[in-house]
Amino acid sequence: MKRKLLTALLYGLPVIFFAVCYFLITTTEEDIAQGANTPPDVWYDLLAAFRNNARLSDMYAWAVINFFDYQYSFGVDTIFRLIDLAAALGLLALLVSLVLGRRPRWNLKDATIFAGSFLLIFLTPFGYTLYRGFSMIHNYLIIALALLGFSLPFLRKLSGKAIPTGYRKWYLAIPMGLVFGLSANFPPLAFLASYLLVKFIEWWKIRKQKSKWHKILPESWEWLMVGSMIYSMLIGYILGPGVSGYASDPVYTVSYDYVAVADIVTSLGGSVIRLVKHVIVNFGRTFVPALLFLALSWTIAWVYSKKTKMKLEFLPQEVGTRNLLMAILTFCGFCTLAGTQIIMPIRLCLPAYLGLVVVLLVLGVNWWKQLRPSQNALEFMGVGFAILIIVLISVRSFLAWDFHERVGDVLQTIEKSDESSLCINLDEATQRRKTPFNIMQQEETFVERRTTEQIIYGKRVTYCPR
Repeated sequence: MKRKLLTALLYGLPVIFFAVCYFLITTTEEDIAQGANTPPDVWYDLLAAFRNNARLSDMYAWAVINFFDYQYSFGVDTIFRLIDLAAALGLLALLVSLVLGRRPRWNLKDATIFAGSFLLIFLTPFGYTLYRGFSMIHNYLIIALALLGFSLPFLRKLSGKAIPTGYRKWYLAIPMGLVFGLSANFPPLAFLASYLLVKFIEWWKIRKQKSKWHKILPESWEWLMVGSMIYSMLIGYILGPGVSGYASDPVYTVSYDYVAVADIVTSLGGSVIRLVKHVIVNFGRTFVPALLFLALSWTIAWVYSKKTKMKLEFLPQEVGTRNLLMAILTFCGFCTLAGTQIIMPIRLCLPAYLGLVVVLLVLGVNWWKQLRPSQNALEFMGVGFAILIIVLISVRSFLAWDFHERVGDVLQTIEKSDESSLCINLDEATQRRKTPFNIMQQEETFVERRTTEQIIYGKRVTYCPR
C-alpha cells in the first residue's frame, strides 16, 4: 500500500504543479500584445505568425491566445489550459519513454524516473519556459513535444529497442516530419546534422564490407520522416522570413548580440571574438546545469559503491545504450552550435538541455542496475523527490497567487473605469523582488518593453512615470 501511494504521489504531484501554473497564471505583456482577450481571428493570426517567424509553435501561440481571458474564469480558455496541462505531462512521459525504451508503467521505479525528469527541468532556470507566460508555454511545449516525439523512433532503433508500430505507417511518419521541421529553427537543423553524422560513422565502420552496406540504409519510415522534415524546413525558410526577423529585431541585435554575416565580412577579427564568446556562453548555459547534476549523482553512486564494495562503471556496457548517449550528446552539441550567431537565452537552450536530461537519467538508471540497492533505497529516493516537488508546488502557488491578486486588482480597475485611456503606475503593478533566475515567477503583465501602451478591455493603457 505504501509503495502504491508513493507511486501515485510521484505521478500526481507534477499534475498539481502544472495545474497551479496554467490556471493561476495571468496573461503577460507578450500575451496581450499577441491578442489575449480579443475577438478570435484564427486564420489571420496563423498567417501573421507565419510571416513573422514561420514556426508552427508561434502560429499555435498566436492563434489560441485570443481565447484566453487576462485571468482564468470558466470559459473556452479552460479547454486550452487543459490541453497545456496534458501536453506538459506528455512531455515528461516522452522523456521517460526515451530513457526506458518503452512506455512508463504504474510502478515505483517508473514513477521515480518520471518525478526525476520533472525535477531536472524545474530545479533549473530551464523550467521557466513552461510556466512564465502563455506565449512562451505554447511555443516551447510544441517545440519540446515535436522534438521528443520525432526523435523517439530513431533513438529506439539506435539503442536496439522496439520501434512503435505507428511510426512505420506513412500517415504518422509524414505528419511527424512536417510538424517537427516547422516547429522551431535550431532543433531540426541539429537533428539533421546528427542523423547524417551517425549514418556516416556507421558507414565508416563497415566501409570495407560492401555486403553489409544495406544494413545502414534508412528504412522507409526514416525516408518519410526525414524527407517531410526537410520539406517543411524549406517551406519555413523559403516562404517565411528565414532568419531575417532576427536581423531586424532589437531584442536579438542588441540584447543577444546578433552577429550578421555582413558583420563577419566587414570586421572578421571582431566578429570571430564575438562568436567565440557566444559559443562559450551558450555551452555554459546548456551544459553546466547538467554537469552539476551529473557530478552530484555520480558522487552519491560512487560513495555508495565504496560503502557496499560494489563495482561501478561510469558508462553502460551495452553497445546500444552507448550509441544512444553519443547520438544525443551529438545533437545537444549541434543544437547549441546552431545558435552561435547570438547569445542564446535560456529558452533557446531548452531543446539541447532536454537531450541532456535523457542522458542523465539513462546514466542514473544504469548505475542503479549496477549497484542493485534495496527496495527501501528506491522508496527513500521517491520520498525525497516527492518532498522536493511539494516544495516547488508551494513556492509556485504562493508566487502565482500573489501576482494573480495584485495584477487582478489593476485589471479590475481598468475594466470598471469609465475612461477610454488610463495610466498605470508600474511600481504598483509589478511583481515582488525577483528570486534568483526568476525561478517560479512569471513574466510581467505591465512592463515598458515592446510598446508604451496596451489595449486592455478595449481601453488604451499607458504607463505613468516611475
